[in-house]
Amino acid sequence: MPAIRASSVNPIDGLKDKSGNIAPRLRTGKLLVSAQIAVTFIIVYSALLYIGSFQRIDEIEPGISTENLLVFHINLAASGYNHRNSQQLFDRLQDKFTTLPGVTSSTYSQRALFTNFYSAGYFQLLPAAENENQPTRTLRLLVNESFFKTMKIEIMSGRGFETTDHFEARKVVVVNKTFTKNYLPESNPLNRSIRFGRDEWEIIGVSADTKYHDILEPTEPTVYFPIRQRRHGGIIAFSIRSTLPEKPLTRLIQKTVRETDPSIAIFDISTQEELIAANVARERLLALSSGWLGILTLAISCIGLYGLIAYNVARRKNEMAIRLALGAKTSQTIQLILRESATIAGTGILIALPLSLFAGYWIQNQLFMTESVDPLTIGTLALLFLMIALIAAHFPSRSITRLHPARALTTE
Repeated sequence: MPAIRASSVNPIDGLKDKSGNIAPRLRTGKLLVSAQIAVTFIIVYSALLYIGSFQRIDEIEPGISTENLLVFHINLAASGYNHRNSQQLFDRLQDKFTTLPGVTSSTYSQRALFTNFYSAGYFQLLPAAENENQPTRTLRLLVNESFFKTMKIEIMSGRGFETTDHFEARKVVVVNKTFTKNYLPESNPLNRSIRFGRDEWEIIGVSADTKYHDILEPTEPTVYFPIRQRRHGGIIAFSIRSTLPEKPLTRLIQKTVRETDPSIAIFDISTQEELIAANVARERLLALSSGWLGILTLAISCIGLYGLIAYNVARRKNEMAIRLALGAKTSQTIQLILRESATIAGTGILIALPLSLFAGYWIQNQLFMTESVDPLTIGTLALLFLMIALIAAHFPSRSITRLHPARALTTE
């Protein structure tokens, strides 16, 4: 735009303007910088909303201990195992994993937690009359007897599973606290029965709540089944808690599986913390990218405002010299520059305020437990932008203190 304007200047008019002591106003430049500040304000405000949302996500308690927990899957689908001999293989592998150096506990389950895969079904409380008008959907997970200990999930009442809870034994389940709260709020859940399909299962324990497939979802009613009492597919998730670093432990696990049966496929080796991080990868990406974009646009706006003020001060040197020669104080002249910078920033902020509210409303469905309208953040940002504008104008305005009126006027 400056190049286009310069190309259309008439030489004679340009020479006449040069002879004037008062430089013309930079209305277009000021408007552009105000618009730049407005856009920056909107981007920074949106970035703060995303960052605040991710901080709340980061504070969510998964309900399990994720420290030093390695998770991987084993696929027996192509190895010729059936339900009975696959159970024997899982027990044999678990025994071997438990004896590895640094391993404190191990377990296996139908699927790993926080993989976005889950199993759900409908049940019926017995007697059925107590549950006629209540929803009966629940999540379900097949686990072995060491699952609660390895994952560090507290059994609040009753007991967990034991090796005696096998296929021929009495069918039992453990339910979580949310299950009892939703479906058995006023009665003791222990020794009550539920029907899944044709089978009746006795509730023998109540566990603490834990997230299942998605850490952002509220805790849902969950029923844990003994993996020895239900048929399962050929893919099983192992979870091993160890003091060893991830890579050495992974090599030991792969070696153990190869020695047990080279035909077994092992895949998706990762830590439980990595699974949770992948579970919220989209939210982390939004927070990081918007944060860096906010920093970048803020830096560009500072440079733009500084450049405009510096250029304006240089162009108005003669005007400033005349003001000083006529008795104006240096501080008054500096205040004039600072006031101009604050006006530019204030105009941008006023433009940005309603647009920021609209932007917050537009991204509301992407935020987690974060309100799109945050008056404190908006007010803080407005003060921050005004301070930045004054700081950006302070450095070029200091050149006025070195301005000698007589010398400045004789250069004309």
